Amino acid sequence: AKVQQQLADNDLDKGKNYQSNGNLTQKEIDEIRKAEKELRKRVQTAFRRLPTYLFLEDKKFDSIEEIIYTNNTELFEETIGLSLEDFADLCSGLIKTDRLNRCIMAFNQVEWM
Repeated sequence: AKVQQQLADNDLDKGKNYQSNGNLTQKEIDEIRKAEKELRKRVQTAFRRLPTYLFLEDKKFDSIEEIIYTNNTELFEETIGLSLEDFADLCSGLIKTDRLNRCIMAFNQVEWM
């Protein structure tokens, strides 16, 4: 007979863990991971192209909000490869804008040297 020790019981339902992943099949899990990987690559590509956009733009930007509200959609989309609306959506939840704002400020400092 197995003896099971119960350390704490707070009468809550069991959550997701490694063994029960929300009743998803392995194929569905692989598709989700593939989509996440593709999104991650698109965001990395956009970050690599952002200094080029800052260099080509006539106006100097100090933050992401200024880039979004300037609304130069044609140059942004040609340079970055994302629409300005998609980039704004990414900045609203996925991207840490405070770090990106510091990178923009660092780019402005290097450009003046």
